[in-house]
Amino acid sequence: MKLPTGSVLDPVDPSWSPDGGSIAFSGRIGEDWFVYTMSLDGSELVRLASDLPSPQQTQPAWSPDGSRIAFVTWEGAAPGAKPSGLDFETGLPFTVWSMATDGSDRRRLYESCCMIGGAGYGVQGPVWSPDGTSILVFQGSGGGLQVIDPRTGDVFEIPAKDPMGAVAWRPVP
Repeated sequence: MKLPTGSVLDPVDPSWSPDGGSIAFSGRIGEDWFVYTMSLDGSELVRLASDLPSPQQTQPAWSPDGSRIAFVTWEGAAPGAKPSGLDFETGLPFTVWSMATDGSDRRRLYESCCMIGGAGYGVQGPVWSPDGTSILVFQGSGGGLQVIDPRTGDVFEIPAKDPMGAVAWRPVP
């Protein structure tokens, strides 16, 4: 099934709502990336957090209870500046956010910078824990795994020595 996205280009990073009736995704208009949601019939396309344009994909993730969406924004080398090729090679500052599914009640959860360079990896996630009590983010090559409490913003870091890829929660056997 192909869903129409209107003037939104390059829709990526789909995240289904827990009830299966909507989808959140990252899409761009011009050079700026935003979080969008839409119903599965292609109606109700909504750009959320429109005051937070990002030069890279926002990687939205729906919470397990369907009440919130976590996402990432990236910043250029200087306020208002577009990042250069060197910025992308050495890493961009990023922020992990959480918001209600209508874009209200936005919370800044975590800020940092990743060091990706060469064949490294950029920030991966956010990924909600199955019970919705934590958000996992891989900070990128040279960084670690961040376990974030979405209610308080408290962060627990799990150091990582080697570059990794996508992150996911694994059920405890």
